[in-house]
Amino acid sequence: MGMELFMDIHSLNKNFMFSIQIGDPVTTEFCDPNDKNIEEAIETIFPLDNEFAFIIWNYIFIPITYKYDVSVMINDVLYILNEVRSKHAGRLEVHWASNTFSSVWNIKFGASKVEIKSVWYDTLGRLKNLLNEYSFIEVEKISFIEEWSKMLKFLLEKLKKSGYTVDMLADMDNLEGEVER
Repeated sequence: MGMELFMDIHSLNKNFMFSIQIGDPVTTEFCDPNDKNIEEAIETIFPLDNEFAFIIWNYIFIPITYKYDVSVMINDVLYILNEVRSKHAGRLEVHWASNTFSSVWNIKFGASKVEIKSVWYDTLGRLKNLLNEYSFIEVEKISFIEEWSKMLKFLLEKLKKSGYTVDMLADMDNLEGEVER
């Protein structure tokens, strides 16, 4: 009886195959006029000693920092979403460059699904072996886009609240454009 209940609950939470959990981290609300791009601005507005966001992968919660992981990932996320939204089908290979979210994702997408085969090298929480054991996900394309879009909308809101504008950051228009899609 207990195992049947677990299986039913487990199957209901399909969004835990791939999901992004965003909290309410503290921001500096400081705008550095020397920042040239959104990567630098994200690093500026989030202090290091802050709560984590989580990427949920096959029910495994991977902590990521806003200051360093998200700032390093942002341009790859924008690239992935642009490709997945603008093409009917395709393949991508993404090398996540953060040393605390180090992975290669081989992404294959079609009209309705996104499949990712991953190889993990390092994460916060020493999850590498577990993630490599469960390295494949398949998710609805719309769900994949919605999860990343939550993060982008959140980041744009925090950047604007801190005083950043398109005139200040050369690539902020890419972020705004993806959020408005």
